Amino acid sequence: MKKFEFSMQKVLEYKVHIQKNEKEILAQMRKRHMKLCAELDTLIARQEAYKTEYGRKCKTGISVKEIITLRSYIGELQMQIPSIEAKLKESIAGIDRQVGRVLNVTKEKTSLEKLREKHLRLYELQERKENEIFINEFIANSSFSACQQLN
Repeated sequence: MKKFEFSMQKVLEYKVHIQKNEKEILAQMRKRHMKLCAELDTLIARQEAYKTEYGRKCKTGISVKEIITLRSYIGELQMQIPSIEAKLKESIAGIDRQVGRVLNVTKEKTSLEKLREKHLRLYELQERKENEIFINEFIANSSFSACQQLN
């Protein structure tokens, strides 16, 4: 009997390739998301540090120029935080969409793998039947040859 060949093997290989690419895209998106989270944490920490410094300097005495400089810098940090938060929300939405793509491709690939397994089981069943027929014919021929030699 000829070797087993799955008729949709190229499609299965393509789906595996697509799944791998989609997972790589998802990993990159998650990496960018983590960078945004770190950037937000840094901005918040920097804002808190400058607020603390501003409070400390106000108690000990500070020039008007320093007050203006510190307040404007703190204000700038406060304006950057919502921008980063908006980017984080976009990032989460993008990651959710990408997870959906990965799940869809994985479902398609899994269904093809199950179909391949089903075809392989049918092939193996047919191969066993052919082997049984061959063995039965061989035994029958051997018995017939033995009988012929005895006569």
